[in-house]
Amino acid sequence: MIVGLLVIIWAAAFIDRKYGVWVLMFLSIVMFLVGGGFAPTVFSMIALVTAAMINRPLTWWRKHFPHGLRDFLARLWKWSLVALVFLSLFLVELATFGYPLMLFFSADKILNLCRSLGNITFYGLGPVVILTALAYDIQKQTD
Repeated sequence: MIVGLLVIIWAAAFIDRKYGVWVLMFLSIVMFLVGGGFAPTVFSMIALVTAAMINRPLTWWRKHFPHGLRDFLARLWKWSLVALVFLSLFLVELATFGYPLMLFFSADKILNLCRSLGNITFYGLGPVVILTALAYDIQKQTD
C-alpha cells in the first residue's frame, strides 16, 4: 500500500520533473513486484506513454487530426472525463455493495452487468478520454 501511495503522489505531483517518467516506471515495477497486480501495471504503461509526451510539441498529432474533429473532441474532453470517473465510481460501488440493483436482480446478473459496463468503460470510454485530452492539448498549444 505504501508503494501504491508513492505511485499516486509521484504521478500527481512530480511526473513533469526531469526524471519523472523513469521514477514512475521504477515505482510501477516495484508495485508489481510487491503484489500490486496486473491492472495497475496496465494503467502505469498508459501513464508512462502519456507522461513521456509532457512538454513536447504535438506536431504529428496536429497534422493527422482533422481540424473539425479536433475542435469537436476538444469540447468533449471535460464531459468524457466526468463520464469516465462517474462510471468507474459507480462500478466500484456496484461491485462492492451491489446496491441499488441487488434489490431487483440476482448477484449473477449484477456481476455480468459489472463485467459489461467495465469493458465498455475501460475499452470504449477510456480511449475516447485519451483522444479528447490529446485534442484539448493540441487546441491549447495552438492558442
